[in-house]
Amino acid sequence: MTYSQAIRAHIAALPLGRIFSTREILHLGTRGAVDTCLSRLVKTSQIMRVARGHFVRAGSELPTTIKVVQTKASAFGRRLATHAKSLAEHFGLIPPEDTLPLFGVSSGTSSFKSMGVRSTLKKVCDRKSKLNDSPEGRTALAFWNLGKERFTAIADEDFRPLLPQEPVELLKIAYAMPAWMTDRLVKMTWAERFNDYRP
Repeated sequence: MTYSQAIRAHIAALPLGRIFSTREILHLGTRGAVDTCLSRLVKTSQIMRVARGHFVRAGSELPTTIKVVQTKASAFGRRLATHAKSLAEHFGLIPPEDTLPLFGVSSGTSSFKSMGVRSTLKKVCDRKSKLNDSPEGRTALAFWNLGKERFTAIADEDFRPLLPQEPVELLKIAYAMPAWMTDRLVKMTWAERFNDYRP
């Protein structure tokens, strides 16, 4: 069996819609043989390139941008998270911008093009990355994206309706938030619990 035959057999066994990367099949031939075979399969429309080094078999539905981003991040061992700016837009804290898809990753900022759309993977610190694991954490990230000046400028009567959780729930992750956020949440919690009491 030749390198090309081994690569083709491997790809033929993959389910439709499954994104695969060049890195996944490097064990089936030399790098040159793998690149040449994949290039020929693309030219003969037997596979479709969805991003650099990533493909699906012909006949597959085109994957979503997020699916391609997840696959690329995973192939390089990077933790993917929703970027704080995207969360702030989702919560209505800032107006949505007609910009490129933005994601947070655990290491190295980079960008790539997938099916005509360029996505950006922006490095975020471990503390912010871990906040993506809970609804409270994602809320905290959205407000954190505003920065201290814009966050503290929100009037009290406007601030509470913006919170999808109770302030006391957000305070469970106070250890991961900046002091200017936790201070406001603590004051709000005390005011709600003790009828505007201030220590």
